[in-house]
Amino acid sequence: MLAAAALGLALLTAGPALAELEDRADQPYRVVVALRFGDSPLFTSQFVSATRRQVLDQLAAHFGGLAEVRLAAPDDPILRWLESPGLEKLTSWPADAPDGGKLFPIDVDYNDGVYTLEWRQLDADTRQIGPLHTRATANRRWVGKAICLAVRGDFSPVAVVTPAAGQGEVKLAFRGAAWPDELKKNLAAPCLLEPLRVERQRSGALVYVPIPNTLLRLTATGDAWRATCESNLSDPWRTNPRVVGFQAIKLATQRGRFTLHVVDEQSGGPVPGCLVYAGSNSFQALGDADRLEMPDRSGRVTTSRSFDHVAYIKIVQGSSSSVQIPLPITSDCCELTCKIRVDAAAGARSDFDRQLSFLVQDLQALTAALDSDVGQVNGLHQNKRYEEALKQVERTLNFVRPFERAAEETGQKLVQQAAPLKLANTQRLQWVQSQLREIALRVKDLEGLSEALRKTIASDDAKNRAGVLLRLAGQAEQEGQIDAAIEKYTAAIAEWPDQPKLLARLERLKSIWKIKSPAHAAARDFVYQIWADTDVSQLDRALPQARKSLDELEKVHDYLTAVKLLKINGTFLAELQDRVDQLTNDPTADRAALEKVSKILGDFAALQTATGKFVDEELKSSGGRGGEEAPGAAAE
Repeated sequence: MLAAAALGLALLTAGPALAELEDRADQPYRVVVALRFGDSPLFTSQFVSATRRQVLDQLAAHFGGLAEVRLAAPDDPILRWLESPGLEKLTSWPADAPDGGKLFPIDVDYNDGVYTLEWRQLDADTRQIGPLHTRATANRRWVGKAICLAVRGDFSPVAVVTPAAGQGEVKLAFRGAAWPDELKKNLAAPCLLEPLRVERQRSGALVYVPIPNTLLRLTATGDAWRATCESNLSDPWRTNPRVVGFQAIKLATQRGRFTLHVVDEQSGGPVPGCLVYAGSNSFQALGDADRLEMPDRSGRVTTSRSFDHVAYIKIVQGSSSSVQIPLPITSDCCELTCKIRVDAAAGARSDFDRQLSFLVQDLQALTAALDSDVGQVNGLHQNKRYEEALKQVERTLNFVRPFERAAEETGQKLVQQAAPLKLANTQRLQWVQSQLREIALRVKDLEGLSEALRKTIASDDAKNRAGVLLRLAGQAEQEGQIDAAIEKYTAAIAEWPDQPKLLARLERLKSIWKIKSPAHAAARDFVYQIWADTDVSQLDRALPQARKSLDELEKVHDYLTAVKLLKINGTFLAELQDRVDQLTNDPTADRAALEKVSKILGDFAALQTATGKFVDEELKSSGGRGGEEAPGAAAE
């Protein structure tokens, strides 16, 4: 029975020479279906005969000229071979196995009112034995149809692979390509293929070795069959004197789960402190939502959710070391053992990265809370509800101060830990330090705002009200809300008109913010509307427009919009630097991807330098940003 054979893909010795397959586009496959019915009395000779006839007719109609289909007779030698003890070791192959043959041994049984099928595919070209599949039906009339569906669904065309420039794309030459319509039906999307390295042994025989952790995804059909290569190997198409070429065979994939066993390649023991992510789209699309449960003590993790046809798995050690594996889903629950090189400092880096991630999230939440509360204070003050505005400011300060102190302490500890881990220059840590400084300044401004509100409430003095407005204007200008800042500066002058310095500053702010030309308007719209929402994977395409926008801003001396550009670039730089660090420390990473990301990072650094230089020069000539001097001083 089939249960005696190995369940995974395996190798058989011998096979046709690779050159013979390259010109087989006009040669059909030869499909042999070996039906073996159980001993149930329901399997009468009439039922067996009708089922065999139905299977043969429907498969012939389905394959057309692509495949010659025959059913093995009850006394066929191939049935005796399927029972031979050598099958499970895969040391033999039927002597009369036809060239281009595919054998489908299918066991049909009946138990407790259900007809069951158990089958697998054996391919004579690549000497591969596919995984065991099962199907069940309670409908007696559906048995023949179920057999046909089993063969059709598991039928795997074979192709010769020619790697194109780089590893990203390959050319495929399929057997049976002379019947493109029938071939396309059996290569319907999503079509995944397993690549095989064909090696010649000393005896002259060929062996077919699956290329580990590598998949081909069919992308083009017809006269130019092509596929993209997804692999965690730097060069899956590496050759040596024994390699005579590459082939590929379609995988019968489905929706299902997987169990992953992560072990140390040296000791074989579980890998501590690693994180596992998995998704069905791509490695680039993996995020926090795709994170799986932590591996157990033995290094195993089993997914609770299912994946469509393929699972893109990423195993992360620390903040920079990771392994990426494309796993085809060929059963309800696949099993995969991944041997990885353990990073001795991965545990410490993982803990550092986890603390840093939490701190980044806390600071983002704290900044958002400040923005929200300042907006409420702004509205209350605008309606001259000074007492309520003061209460809101005090509530905000009481909430922010303990979190600010805790964040500052955590930030100092992370700075101390970063040096021995060689993580002191990461963009995220630098962002944290700058964000802590900015939050401290905003807390100081809120304290000044609280004092100004108290004076306003106590004396209803126009000068104090102007001071409050100046604080609010400074907050708005630091947040990049220039229209709101202009409104508050204007209101401050209305409260206390005799302020020539403030009036001059307001007029300069209006002059800088005024749109000078259509090109200027386009540059500002790009920064505020497009650049801020650009996905990091699309940065290289949008970077030329960012440079062009900076040039337009420099022409009209609009440093206010450039400050917004500077802040957005800082976020992108942090993400790009982390990606470069990850690829640099990953021995299995694609060097081409590292070079591409490094180039983008270099281009961004140049843009950031140019933007910062422009902003600094303009700030010097304009007397600094709003909120950088005390409101009282500005109002005097």
